[in-house]
Amino acid sequence: MTTKYQKQQKGIKKNIRNLKIRLICLDKKSIVRIVLIFCGMASLGVLMTVDIKGNLIRQSPNWATTMGQVQSIEVITGIEQTKTGNQIATRGHKIKYYYVVDGVVYEQEVFIGRGQRNSDRFISFIKPLDSIEIYFKKKRPQKSYINFDINRVTRNER
Repeated sequence: MTTKYQKQQKGIKKNIRNLKIRLICLDKKSIVRIVLIFCGMASLGVLMTVDIKGNLIRQSPNWATTMGQVQSIEVITGIEQTKTGNQIATRGHKIKYYYVVDGVVYEQEVFIGRGQRNSDRFISFIKPLDSIEIYFKKKRPQKSYINFDINRVTRNER
């Protein structure tokens, strides 16, 4: 004769065995899912660090280059929560610059986040009143893009 307690213990042991069997069994479908998730996360990481827009602009015949001048570099800060408490951290930099196309002066402002590729090297390399390479659209010169790759040789220097 079994008591209610013994029945509960048998049920618990049976559930534990079933749980162990489910945790140990990895079928092909679950392995494929794990691999796909890992590859997806890795590709997202690569896409976030590669300057895709800059590469597309450099290769496009619709964009031309000119030299511009940095007017100012402003540090944008914010409060960040850490384990030790709140801390002021740099969120990015706001760069004001100008360039001349066909005798017309264009003034632009761009925000560079701290996660953008080459942003730290670019900010440490460039100071106000320095010349920088600017890509602008041939049909709409007010649309511009800064060349953040400081190691690349410009087309004008070749």
